[in-house]
Amino acid sequence: VVFELGDGILGSYGVEAILKDPEIGQALTCLVLCANDPVGATGGVSLLKTEFGLDTQLVTGPATDNEVGRDIIKQRMNVDSINAITNAVELGDAVADVLKLDRS
Repeated sequence: VVFELGDGILGSYGVEAILKDPEIGQALTCLVLCANDPVGATGGVSLLKTEFGLDTQLVTGPATDNEVGRDIIKQRMNVDSINAITNAVELGDAVADVLKLDRS
């Protein structure tokens, strides 16, 4: 099951309550964060870990539009980042790897 929480981690949208639910947290097997820039990616990955106890496996979004952004995310957060628009297959493969899906 894939579910998307598009309103952001913080705010009055209800996402925070969903992420704080321990049963939902335990059910997550691959968390992909979409971020607008490397600062948002860094803050988002950190916030997900400290506030919700959730590890981010991948970052995508405009923060990954160029190599500099991807490098910053990898170096600072030790999280792989892949642009979904320019490298959709690579992103899908990375998710499959996290989920340990057999792609043969």
